[in-house]
Amino acid sequence: MRYRVSDLADLNIRSVSKNAKGVIYYIDTSSVFQGHFREANRYSAIADAPSRARRLAQEGDTVISMVRPSNEHIGFIDFDTDNYVFSNGFVVVHPNSEIVEPFYLYLLLSLDSTTRYLQQIAETSTTAYPSVKVEDIGNLSFDIPEISKQRKIVHKIRIIEQKIKLNQEINDNLAA
Repeated sequence: MRYRVSDLADLNIRSVSKNAKGVIYYIDTSSVFQGHFREANRYSAIADAPSRARRLAQEGDTVISMVRPSNEHIGFIDFDTDNYVFSNGFVVVHPNSEIVEPFYLYLLLSLDSTTRYLQQIAETSTTAYPSVKVEDIGNLSFDIPEISKQRKIVHKIRIIEQKIKLNQEINDNLAA
């Protein structure tokens, strides 16, 4: 069945309170590349963080940069996000897990064809730099199989990812 992303997920539903207390870890768009997150910047309070530190996300969400889609600043959150705040340059995609397996949706959003399509939209934007709007991501549409099939696909991909990671670690150890 064909679904729009906005039918599968909520977009940008949570923001940090300006009165939030305590340490925060900020992730900007340049801290995410092809599914990998760099170490977050630490701030003692939200008031000390950049003004773009506004979006909240949680485990199972996908963050995708609205600026220059071809730079592939997209990531799947598979870690505890307590005290994490994300740039408002991201669209936070919070999937409805009854319809779509969260990692499956991330895989669709990170496809080369999706990136190329979003880049085409971005190049027609009237802003100073190529960018997309939240609605552009919400209007993306995909054929989605039943949830049990999605889970099987995700399981197989995760096994392959684990093997790749293990091989990288072995190579790193051999190089050292």
